[in-house]
Amino acid sequence: MQGVLKGGGAAPFCLFSFLVAFLALIWHYIGYETNKIKSGVIEIKNRLIFRYVLLCFAVLFSCKVAVAGTGPVVLDRVVAVIDKDVITWGELYKAMEFEMRDELRKLKGPEKAAFMSKYEREFLDTLIDIKVQLLYAEGRNIAVSKGEVDAAVEDIRRKYSLSEQEFFDALRKEGFSIEDYKKRLNEQILLSKLGNLEVSNKVVVTEEEINDRLKGKKPVAVSSQYRIRLIVISKVTDADKVKVADAGKDKVVAEELTLKKKAEGIYDRLLKGEDFGKLAAQFSDGPNAPDGGDLGFINKEEMDKDFLGIVEQLKEGEFSKIFVAGKGMNIVQLVEKKATETKTQVRDEVRRELFAEKSKKTFKDWIKSLKEKRFIKIML
Repeated sequence: MQGVLKGGGAAPFCLFSFLVAFLALIWHYIGYETNKIKSGVIEIKNRLIFRYVLLCFAVLFSCKVAVAGTGPVVLDRVVAVIDKDVITWGELYKAMEFEMRDELRKLKGPEKAAFMSKYEREFLDTLIDIKVQLLYAEGRNIAVSKGEVDAAVEDIRRKYSLSEQEFFDALRKEGFSIEDYKKRLNEQILLSKLGNLEVSNKVVVTEEEINDRLKGKKPVAVSSQYRIRLIVISKVTDADKVKVADAGKDKVVAEELTLKKKAEGIYDRLLKGEDFGKLAAQFSDGPNAPDGGDLGFINKEEMDKDFLGIVEQLKEGEFSKIFVAGKGMNIVQLVEKKATETKTQVRDEVRRELFAEKSKKTFKDWIKSLKEKRFIKIML
């Protein structure tokens, strides 16, 4: 965690930190000189010495910050070194505050500090992974153009239907300037490019691998789809309401009887051979009435159990008797039934599973290889 020191206590702390770093440098250098004499090697490992010198200067810089004020001061310190690059405590926590802003909004004081402390190492590892990827891209002249970033900004703005000013205001609320946001977006696009080049394009899932995975799965089930038309009678007309009032009957009972009588009239016309679609378009209060009540193909798993029971009893072209569902009288017609062989769907799902697993492993191995080629020191 970031340290908070009084002005009087900062200097001894910093001198001690500098002494530790300096002794580490001397110890490494003497050890190296001894090995050099034994092996007869003449060249000096400037790169290794540079790393410790960089560490010393980082501590000195922290000391300068610490003793500058007389009140409590917050020390920003180096938490990781990657070759000549560094990650500071401030960078780490700024990244954490952005990525976990939703969680942190609910926390204050000690709770917030404890939460961030819990995840700081995990986030530091992520930042190191990003740094080594960016260094890799830099070494191979892989970059993102200004046009690509601007296009991405426009896509995001259109996606959320924001004007340019509304977009800028939203960024400011999140603590971002447009420049900061574009810089972060540039990194994300670059990392995506690298992921495609070094991972996705190199991952192959074979049919044999899919077959092997399927051996451990349950037999594929055959499902069904039903194309149906539906007539729903659920509304009482104003004329019907007047008749009910004039008859002096109980309103609820009378309306139910009116709906039933109306549905029976339609059912009789169906029995006489009239077209289901035309009657649905003329009388139905249900969905898709203008399309003749056609609901299209529906998977059996998506249907209500009782409704499915009625549909399954019908042959293609047949219609049901009147039944009550929801707030109305219903008549359903089965237009077409088809079995859906799900083997292809299952194979596609397995393919995606294997691709995700292999991509994750390939990415992990690639990051490991990048890190092995870099000097990395963690000081969290």
